[in-house]
Amino acid sequence: MISETIDLHGMRREEAFLYVEDELLRRSNLGSFAITIITGNSKAMRDGVIKVCDKHGFDYVVPSYNMGQLSVTYLSI
Repeated sequence: MISETIDLHGMRREEAFLYVEDELLRRSNLGSFAITIITGNSKAMRDGVIKVCDKHGFDYVVPSYNMGQLSVTYLSI
């Protein structure tokens, strides 16, 4: 399983959402993965990434110890 990090600091929201969507779909075509997406403290950025995950059915968790990141997983069958 591939495990990495995407850091969205310095990216505009729309650019970041498209990048995250492309990366998650690309990785899902390769198989299972776990990835940490760093959104920073922007609620709008976090909510946009959550919307992308929900749109494509990716599982995610916002850890209580760091609200500025999401842990996204995908298990291929």
